[in-house]
Amino acid sequence: MFLPQSTFLGFDPNPNYSNLFTDVLGGKFVKATVSGKNEKITTRELKEGGLGQYAPVVDKQAQSAAELIETYHGSDKIIDFLSVDVEGAEYSIFERLIKDKIYQNVCQINVELHPVWYHFTGYSYFDVVKIFRNLFIDGTFLWVDSTLNPPQQWPSFFINVKNEECIEKYLKNRLL
Repeated sequence: MFLPQSTFLGFDPNPNYSNLFTDVLGGKFVKATVSGKNEKITTRELKEGGLGQYAPVVDKQAQSAAELIETYHGSDKIIDFLSVDVEGAEYSIFERLIKDKIYQNVCQINVELHPVWYHFTGYSYFDVVKIFRNLFIDGTFLWVDSTLNPPQQWPSFFINVKNEECIEKYLKNRLL
């Protein structure tokens, strides 16, 4: 198991990744296309074994990340670490972070952000600025790190600075 003290739960539309999720990471695999809400989205899926190699663009019915987490993890349990690499639907998920209660229980988020033009997101740069402005005004998550991997991705890391259990586990005696 990748993190022996943790439970791994992964969602991916490609069933070829189920062995990675279950055998290598010791977790549970759920075949699902993920977005911020239940909606039909335009997406590109990674080909098996090929980073940066995509299958043709397809329209798929996506499921709400919050609903999937609640169904397979529970609605009140802490989520120590949420990794989001959804090839364009990350803005839809981040738009829901302050609206969906489940995200209040997430301690850390690692997300791969993509330019709005790269994955047919339907969002403009102005939309993205509004999403992050609202996220920062809410004050639950603090953006602590980002790396530019030109031209198509910015791995970024956020921490929850409002949830008392998260603060106790990950921030106590580490700030100031």
